[in-house]
Amino acid sequence: MRAVYGSFEPRLVLLLRRPAERMHAAFYNYVHYRRRYAELGSDSAGELAWANESVSAFERCTARFGAEDCALCFESLTRENEETFYHADQLIKGLYALFLPHWRREFAHLLPLRSEEYFASPRAVLGRVLPFLGLPLPASEREWGPLLDGPRVLHGTRPGGGKPPLPAAVAQLLHRFYLPFQLALVEQLRAHCDAAELVEWRSWAMGTAVRAAGVDRARGAEPSDVELL
Repeated sequence: MRAVYGSFEPRLVLLLRRPAERMHAAFYNYVHYRRRYAELGSDSAGELAWANESVSAFERCTARFGAEDCALCFESLTRENEETFYHADQLIKGLYALFLPHWRREFAHLLPLRSEEYFASPRAVLGRVLPFLGLPLPASEREWGPLLDGPRVLHGTRPGGGKPPLPAAVAQLLHRFYLPFQLALVEQLRAHCDAAELVEWRSWAMGTAVRAAGVDRARGAEPSDVELL
């Protein structure tokens, strides 16, 4: 993208979803994941097997090459990685903390946003996006209408009734895997946010810890130090 833009400095909006939830959505949005594990008899069993395989493959890679090299070059590092189903692609896509520094080196104007906040309060989020892009805010409810009520294009193939909730076993596995990367992302954003916004990012990232700790507590475990932050 830097080569395409040349000397022009674009303003880029980064819409980040909690990584465990985005991986869960991908399992139901792209049929090849569910087809791969259909023989296990249920989608929840298939999703857990897929998540386990992805996490195990990435952690094996990390032990040899480090997390950053595995995120950027996973399938080119070993034959075992190349043969991993879809190269653990959906797991890796949620490692925002490993990719953001590369984007910052190339682009001066980035606006990271939380997907959950956008879909819950689109008008408030657009109230930040438009000034960032150098565009005027709508002056009336009529002008807001096309931005808030326009058609949405959904890609992929989704169940007619929507995806089921994230299974608890998958949630625990993915939240524990992603937590260090989520906390690293918050630290990267510290220099680019005011105090109030940083609190929102930490709350968003710590949702990972709360979910994982909640599963542990249900089993009688004590809350972790991370949960108590």
